[in-house]
Amino acid sequence: MIEAYATAATALLLGAMSPGPSLAVVARASIAGGRSTGLRCAAGHGVGFGLYALAVVFGFASLMMQQPTLFALLQWLGAALLIYLGVRSLRAGPHADTETARQPGGFVVGFLTAFLNPKIALFFVAVFAAVLQPDMTFATQIGIAAMGWAIDTGWYAIVALALSAPRAVARLQRAGTAIDYAMGVLLLALAGVTIWRLLAAG
Repeated sequence: MIEAYATAATALLLGAMSPGPSLAVVARASIAGGRSTGLRCAAGHGVGFGLYALAVVFGFASLMMQQPTLFALLQWLGAALLIYLGVRSLRAGPHADTETARQPGGFVVGFLTAFLNPKIALFFVAVFAAVLQPDMTFATQIGIAAMGWAIDTGWYAIVALALSAPRAVARLQRAGTAIDYAMGVLLLALAGVTIWRLLAAG
């Protein structure tokens, strides 16, 4: 059991740390809205990730994967979210977003970023396939799912705290507009990659 937890923890941590839409969105929220918004975004992403982890445990993910239309729809919605966030980033830099920290959108954005990325379910299925054992109890499966939620939330909370630290904020504010445009371009590029893959698969 300890080996299964260790293997799953390693895979989940590496997955969380890999660059992608989630990292970009949490980074953007932290830079634009400060620590509070960044942490809410991390918490929301963790909830979305946790739902997919539970879906794998209870077998719902398999049903979802058997519905290619639903799977593709979620990815299209995810691309639309990235486009929205990218355009918003291009139109307003961190220096102009000081009110964001008092808005409740951080959690929702984080949750939607995870929930509209069904590839998280595929990732968790792969993790389970690597650690699943015939004698693994249901409680152990739930434990691994909970661990996935904790690792995901914890990692993005670290990202939020690091990017919203006083020294980091001071440096980022000096780069203000340039960082904002870079984040916008990155989010739009990620949306473009998602759309290209969807069109190629179709």
